[in-house]
Amino acid sequence: MEGKMKRTGLLGILCATLIFALWAGPLQAAEMTKPLALKFASWTPPQINFARAGVWIVKDLEQASQGRIKIE
Repeated sequence: MEGKMKRTGLLGILCATLIFALWAGPLQAAEMTKPLALKFASWTPPQINFARAGVWIVKDLEQASQGRIKIE
């Protein structure tokens, strides 16, 4: 009886994993047609180094995302 319960549990886990894999596959394959647009705000004036670092990070993020993220 105990062996049958283990097989049933393993079968349930296998089925759940298979369903998740089939469900998640098309989500990864979908292409984004428009880039994700985000807005960048800073409380510091543009002359301060902290603000300059923010601009550098924004440019680096846009470059790393290969155009999928656009920051205004």
